[in-house]
Amino acid sequence: CSSLKKVNFNKVRTIGGEAFSKCVSLTDIDFGQVRNVQGGAFSGCNGFTIVDNTGNIEVINSAAFYNNTSLRAIRFSPALKEIWEHSFEGCNSLKIIVFLGNAPKFMPVDAYYDSFALPDGAVAYYPANDATWTEDARELLGQKTLWVPVDDPFAVSLDVNPENFSGVCGPNTVFSLKDGVLTISGKGEVSHPSWNSYRSHIQKVVIQDGVTSI
Repeated sequence: CSSLKKVNFNKVRTIGGEAFSKCVSLTDIDFGQVRNVQGGAFSGCNGFTIVDNTGNIEVINSAAFYNNTSLRAIRFSPALKEIWEHSFEGCNSLKIIVFLGNAPKFMPVDAYYDSFALPDGAVAYYPANDATWTEDARELLGQKTLWVPVDDPFAVSLDVNPENFSGVCGPNTVFSLKDGVLTISGKGEVSHPSWNSYRSHIQKVVIQDGVTSI
């Protein structure tokens, strides 16, 4: 399916294992009523860069998005309940992950798992006032993921252009990276250095009045 560009799943409930594996031109996906994405379903699909709505997906199985090297950002709907180990393994460009609902359960492939559902170095945003997002829940999903609580996950930008990037970096602080200049503003401490993945693009740092620690 090297020429396939768009899929609308409409009333389909399950996408089978490796169903669209290596569809390298696929850029537009409407998940419709899909509940279950099975192993390897979109592995090696390097056409799409942003997934802004996972619809009604409840379960993302192991290696579902394996080695999607162009995927840069994804926003999960509140319907998500389970993410399996290795789901996004090899997605080295995935930098922004947004959860809108309760913490999904991490599902290991075996009892002696040694990896996680989310890639190292990504920034994951989750609802600040949701009690299901415990430290254990976050570490099981991604121990080397930078976790940032936000009041409104819908408002998080999925723009991950390193030349023009912004985000949250503390309870009351934000940052922007534009043309090599990192600007940190707000009030109080910087607790989440969310710009870490783009350090090589930073040429100058501006810390505005009101920021007390970094």
